[in-house]
Amino acid sequence: MNTLSNANAQHGQIASRAYELFEARGSQHGRDWEDWFRAEREIRDRFRPDRDLAPLRIVFLFGAGASYGSGNTDPERPPLMVSLFDRLSDLYPAEWGPASSRWADREQYRIDFEATFTKTVSRDPPFFTPPLTLAEGLWPIARYFARFRTTVDGADCYSRLVLALANSGHLEEAVFATLNYDCLLEQSILAHGQQIEYCLREWSAARRGQVQILKLHGSCNFVADIDQHTRAMLTSALVEVTIKPLWPREVDGQLASLGIQNALPIISQLSFGKEAVLAPAQMQRIRTHWRDAVSAESVLVIIGAACSVQDLHVVDVVRRAPAVLYVGGDADFGRWSSVNARTEHISREFEAALPSLLSRLHLA
Repeated sequence: MNTLSNANAQHGQIASRAYELFEARGSQHGRDWEDWFRAEREIRDRFRPDRDLAPLRIVFLFGAGASYGSGNTDPERPPLMVSLFDRLSDLYPAEWGPASSRWADREQYRIDFEATFTKTVSRDPPFFTPPLTLAEGLWPIARYFARFRTTVDGADCYSRLVLALANSGHLEEAVFATLNYDCLLEQSILAHGQQIEYCLREWSAARRGQVQILKLHGSCNFVADIDQHTRAMLTSALVEVTIKPLWPREVDGQLASLGIQNALPIISQLSFGKEAVLAPAQMQRIRTHWRDAVSAESVLVIIGAACSVQDLHVVDVVRRAPAVLYVGGDADFGRWSSVNARTEHISREFEAALPSLLSRLHLA
């Protein structure tokens, strides 16, 4: 059987088996991912008996270090958290510069951005700051991360990883989770001719040609249309709105056209816990998809993600992963190893890690 016929046969059998599992549970909705992943594990084990050498599915978790180390991005490399305050204060002086309320805490922001944001902006839930103020305060952050784009030559690490996955037939099987607000990952996938599924609704079997991306902390291209009624509600309460993903290229121009009076970004607070002011139920659904994906998977690859024990929606999932490959600094490798003793350190940097990573995943 050739590769395409093999893939089509697997997909059909997985869908059939997933439906059998759904019916066996009394046709109760809400556990679609669990049924699909269990069926996928059962069927693909038949097609790939040497499972130790060819993992069932690869789940990626990208952090700021991945985008920073990807290379070949315009107009510069996305910053690590330690540099974020200075970038924001330079580009958005009214909100982050000398005239802003945040300027007095600039040294604390430079030392620990999340801790300072938690202390001075978000506090601990329930919020001391009105939700509308919190949501509007994220507008410059969304605009900032919307600026970044991959270069056209496809030489960045995201694009090279996507190419390797596609050439080996694993791209549509993979799940890409990311903690980043930028759209570099999406741009690399679109450049390869694939479609993106953000999994914002109840999950169903992925269609061929789609790649699943789970943006656990929201995204610069996630927005919600905001009318006056919703704006009034946000003065005192969190509001569930519909996330509208913008096209992942030229996001900054799209945000500028919309304007803050007509739309607000759907990104989490840059605080401990990463609370969502807008669309909290949809953001939780994305995190549930992430949890379900990892629970049935054979290998989790973490690239450039710091280990923050306050982010339980991340740490608790990593803790039960059967195997973890880590790309990043030594300090965070130690922290991830304390979370999951099955963590293997591949390399400190994305660029240097690619050859070894692709070999370990049997993609090279």
